[in-house]
Parts: sequence; C-alpha cells; structure tokens
Amino acid sequence: MSGMWHLKIGRVLTATMLMICFAGYSLEKEPYKNKADSLLQIARGNVDVNPDTAVYYSHKTIKEAERIKDTITRARAYINLGLCAEFSSNYAKAIENYKIAFTVFSSAKDVRGQGIASNLIGINYYFIADYPKATSFYKAALSYFEKSNY
Repeated sequence: MSGMWHLKIGRVLTATMLMICFAGYSLEKEPYKNKADSLLQIARGNVDVNPDTAVYYSHKTIKEAERIKDTITRARAYINLGLCAEFSSNYAKAIENYKIAFTVFSSAKDVRGQGIASNLIGINYYFIADYPKATSFYKAALSYFEKSNY
C-alpha cells in the first residue's frame, strides 16, 4: 500500500511542477498561436484522462512543429509523451522522451526548458530507485533554474 501511495504523491508532484513551470510559457505568447500550439493543447488536455489521445496529438504536434520550425512547441510535445509514459508507469520510456525534450530545449538555448526536463528525468530515476542519477538530474535542474532566474 505504501508503494502505491508513494507513486500517487510523485505523480501529483510531477503534475504540479509542470503546471508551475509551463505557466510562464502560456503568458509569454498568445494562446493557440499556430496549428502546432493548438495540437499541443489538445494533447496536454488528454495526458491524464486519455493518454492514447495525448500520444496521438503529441506526435501530430511534433510533425507540425518540425514543419514550421517551432522548437519550443516540439520540446513541449516530447514532455507530453514523457508524461503519458510516466503515468503508465513506463519510466524508461518517460526518461527517453524527457531526454529528447532536454536536447530540443538545449538546441533552442532554452535554459528554463532544460531545467524542467532535467527535473522530470530526475523524478523518473527516483521512481525506479536510481537515486544517484535522480540526485544528479535534480542538481542539474536547480542549476538551470538558477541560470534562468526562474
């Protein structure tokens, strides 16, 4: 029983952290600025209620974001894919998607996005009890957040 409670708390913390971190992105631009952003919002709205739909729209977001060269939206779609995997307890797949998001954020020189991705990677390493890696990614996330003045 305590293991399930632990995972539920972790998921709540992940979701809360994402709402806080991505809130600024919504304030920085007009909502639904393009098709990729609209697809991303549909995907995000389905992450916890209908993960298959979220995965479908996240992949569509990635294709559209690549077409219009919207790097940040593309990275955020990979975050959505990571969340879908995480909420399905597929932590290895979540880590894989968060690492892709980190790489995309890095290519865009988005330090705040790098911090978000690093923190999510750390959370998932924590879930699989790889505490040294979790700690390393948490420290990296803190460093990125400090650099971004977030």
